[in-house]
Amino acid sequence: QARAVTITNRSAPPLRPEIVQRLALEFPHLSIVCNGGIRSFADVRQRLESDGGLGSRSGTSLAGVMVGRAAINHPCALLSPVDQLYHDYEHHHYQTPSSSLAPLTQQRTRGEVLHEYIAYCRHQESIFNPNLTTLRNNTPQSRTLSFKRQLVSVPFHLFTGEDGNNPYQRRIRKLSHRKGSREMDWASRILGAALAEVPIKTLEKPIGEFVDLEDIETFEFVKRAGPLQRHIW
Repeated sequence: QARAVTITNRSAPPLRPEIVQRLALEFPHLSIVCNGGIRSFADVRQRLESDGGLGSRSGTSLAGVMVGRAAINHPCALLSPVDQLYHDYEHHHYQTPSSSLAPLTQQRTRGEVLHEYIAYCRHQESIFNPNLTTLRNNTPQSRTLSFKRQLVSVPFHLFTGEDGNNPYQRRIRKLSHRKGSREMDWASRILGAALAEVPIKTLEKPIGEFVDLEDIETFEFVKRAGPLQRHIW
């Protein structure tokens, strides 16, 4: 029922970003962020270019753009250009004659990103205590299950549009729904098992190389709101 309500709330009238830009122009002393309808990094740039660039207070005076589902559905397509964007911003605004910023010439691969995240999961699991929580009416087992699913949902779409994505996601779904607090049920082990389903050529692919979301087939015709879905609506 909660998921149905969430999806219903997302059925909104047509967006009017020009109204947001007008408000930002009329109230330059406010930090106004545009939200909604962002499906790609090109959309982000389109909203900000008339603004003079990220962080600019000229033009429409937009302070930024908020992104939600697009970052979940295809993180490589939307977030990989951000490294270069912020690198260029830091270089332009903060470089001084006595210091220089090394050029960003090589992006990490998907395999490197996942290995680093698995190491992060191991650290979080080492300090996790299901008895130390503010949640009520939950057992330690259910808290552990929730904690595990939160961790595995983050890289669930890391291989969107790439070879090996389907078995990778199926493996995560299957293992993450097992109840228990055994070591094999931890998120780090689940992601390690799912990693074995991905071909080497996909793991070695830089995050900046990706298939556009519009070119990826979807096979779920029921709109869902859960984190471990092929497409988040």
